[in-house]
Amino acid sequence: MDEVPHQITLPNGNRSYGFKGNCVIVLEPKRAVVKSEAEACKLHHRDIVLLYASGD
Repeated sequence: MDEVPHQITLPNGNRSYGFKGNCVIVLEPKRAVVKSEAEACKLHHRDIVLLYASGD
């Protein structure tokens, strides 16, 4: 579970975090709020992304 997501900022300001296995989670620009999540994501992926986002 020690995966590190690849983060990009989308043109609309949303933050996208990607993991291996087609898991992509998109958060709001300034808050750690999940806007969308791929079906391939597992619960621990969301936890990891929220931890990274809380540090931004």
